[in-house]
Amino acid sequence: MSRALLSTAIIVVLVAAAAYGMVGMAAADDVTLEITVVDDNDRPVGNVDLVVTWDDGEGRAEVTTTSDGRALVDVPEGATVRIATDDDRYVRNRPFLLSNVDGGEQVEVSVSEIGRVTFVVEGTDGPVAGAEIALREPGRQVASLTTNESGFARSGPLELGEYTVRVTPPGHLRTETSIEITRVEKTETISVQRADADVTVSVVDDHFEPARPVEDARVRFPDLGTTLVTGSDGMVTGSVPVNQNHRVRVTKDGYDAERASVRVGENPASLEVSIQREPALNVESVNRRVIVGESTVVTVTDEYNETVEGATVSVGGEQVGTTDQRGELRVSIEDAGNVTIEASSGDATATTTVEGVDPSATETPTATPTPGESPTPTPGESGPGFGVLVALLAVLATGLLGRRR
Repeated sequence: MSRALLSTAIIVVLVAAAAYGMVGMAAADDVTLEITVVDDNDRPVGNVDLVVTWDDGEGRAEVTTTSDGRALVDVPEGATVRIATDDDRYVRNRPFLLSNVDGGEQVEVSVSEIGRVTFVVEGTDGPVAGAEIALREPGRQVASLTTNESGFARSGPLELGEYTVRVTPPGHLRTETSIEITRVEKTETISVQRADADVTVSVVDDHFEPARPVEDARVRFPDLGTTLVTGSDGMVTGSVPVNQNHRVRVTKDGYDAERASVRVGENPASLEVSIQREPALNVESVNRRVIVGESTVVTVTDEYNETVEGATVSVGGEQVGTTDQRGELRVSIEDAGNVTIEASSGDATATTTVEGVDPSATETPTATPTPGESPTPTPGESGPGFGVLVALLAVLATGLLGRRR
């Protein structure tokens, strides 16, 4: 056999083996699923477009039923299969699910003709935007809608039949009604009533354990333009529109502002907001005047008057160390005059000033005479009448010496 003929034979064998392997693999891994689509009267429906997916949507097939309502699709054996309609005449409110598909599986999928409905939600002040509409059939919710600025919401394709409709409009009371969806699209107008509910806001400082109430905190509802102030218990209560999310902003002088939101239904609601003081430092020196070359101890505290460990301390602009566990550091004063001591921790800084005293430049203060009092003479100086007194003393001394002789 020639080399060319041998090569050709090998290639043919390899291709055949590969083809056989692929067929064997497909036969081993895939099974054929037979789907029959029927209407509300259990009659087969032809020409219905279906979308079949598996493996969480990674596998997908699009099929159309024949005149007898049947469709065949190959899916992986053991897969969970989802069958949905993609048709302009027939619909299912939710997909048909089939778990652990095995060989020769036959399933019947019911569909309904398509119906639609448009909702109009109105309050005493006109259309209500943002109203949430839930359509339910026994045991499950099948659709969720939200009205636009004109108070309108249009459903997608739905099965024909009766539904319970629950409307939750912001600022208004919830309402519930029943409707029937037919082949002819219809409009349902739903009237709602405005109402308020109480919400209690509690403001606490969670720096402490347990958290402490914060008095005189301002609680603002920006969307309503309302501001309330907490009492000594850190709480305040106000009325706000029902069935609505409300933004809240809490402020107090010396504290970081905090934002939150609260959902208020038709019953009293509550909200706790935690705030803390704005970061701040304070630095104090044990001595206000320090002899140059001597030292003083400084203590650094925070916004809660608690000592700060690890705060950086600088003297005259030069870093000299960090505070210990007690928030203290001994620093040396090397310059005369006012010396600035600065402490920093994070973004917070604080300063204090001590006076450096030069002992060599210290002068003994001169007494200031009291008004009306004669000044005390300095040694070597003569005050009024001093000469006469000296003469008298000299005479007395001479007499005493004469008597001793």
